[in-house]
Amino acid sequence: MGKKPWTTLEQRAWLKVLIPVFVQAQQEKKTGTFFKDTYNGWYEKWPTIAPTEGEIEAEGSAERALAYRCKAVDTVSDY
Repeated sequence: MGKKPWTTLEQRAWLKVLIPVFVQAQQEKKTGTFFKDTYNGWYEKWPTIAPTEGEIEAEGSAERALAYRCKAVDTVSDY
């Protein structure tokens, strides 16, 4: 038995459509633009959700947990 997928079926289908675009970006040495566009498109369709109880507990407050999550999102989007 395999691991549970980290995406929904809709998300996986969305990503599969981008495979040829990624290959082209590799050939043109424009993967940075591809990843930035893909990341922005992903979060437009599936925005960051609120922190979990575990994340809130780990960070000490809901505000800190959300700030941590947003920082992670910003770090990736600056790629």
